[in-house]
Amino acid sequence: MKLFFEMPEKNISPNVVTYSSLIDGLCKERMLDEARKLFSKMYGRNIYLDAITYNAFIDSLCKEGKLDDARKLFSKMFQRNMYPNVVTYSVLKDGLCKEGKLDKARKLFSEMSGRNIYHDVVI
Repeated sequence: MKLFFEMPEKNISPNVVTYSSLIDGLCKERMLDEARKLFSKMYGRNIYLDAITYNAFIDSLCKEGKLDDARKLFSKMFQRNMYPNVVTYSVLKDGLCKEGKLDKARKLFSEMSGRNIYHDVVI
């Protein structure tokens, strides 16, 4: 984080990879508030979010048991013309299964086929 805040001083602009890496690390350390701040900052600076950024956040929310928040973020992907990939579906399905919401997980599994997202061994 220290290096991140030093970047502008050195005329280096953080990009989607920089933000995604930090968000992923913050999420893994269960620092969701800090990750949210970076997520908002990214959006506010017109840095286009990618599936990797969303996946890190959705995965973390699922692991924290915040499935409603994860589903909302999943829906926002479509609103912003960002489409989930097999990893996105996998982490969301895993969270649903762990919470015992098997009907919703099955529905999500079926939705993948409708969106031409192929199932892999993990899912």
